[in-house]
Amino acid sequence: MAGHGPARFSETVRRFLEASRVPGILATVGRSGGPVTSAVWFALAGDTILVSTPAEGTKARNVRADGRVSFIVDSKERPYHGVAIEGVATIVDDADLRQWRTIARRYLGDDVSP
Repeated sequence: MAGHGPARFSETVRRFLEASRVPGILATVGRSGGPVTSAVWFALAGDTILVSTPAEGTKARNVRADGRVSFIVDSKERPYHGVAIEGVATIVDDADLRQWRTIARRYLGDDVSP
């Protein structure tokens, strides 16, 4: 919609995403127009969800062709909770691997090297 910027996460959603160490499910639009889903590690940078993927991989190729995505994270345990987000993804060059390290530290701790 014209004139609308990126959505802001509520504090409840932000806390849930920040606390989660469960991989998210990212859905991109495939070549045939159907959804292509994959489990991904993620991190938050403000109201942006960071996901790392090889530049020539399927996820990146799909986002370059059609940036529409859906992203789901759930608790995997009772009481079940989850967040579903739809948006438009962009490809960001991460040549110095700074964003990759941010994502990896969430799941592996501080001792992370590429």
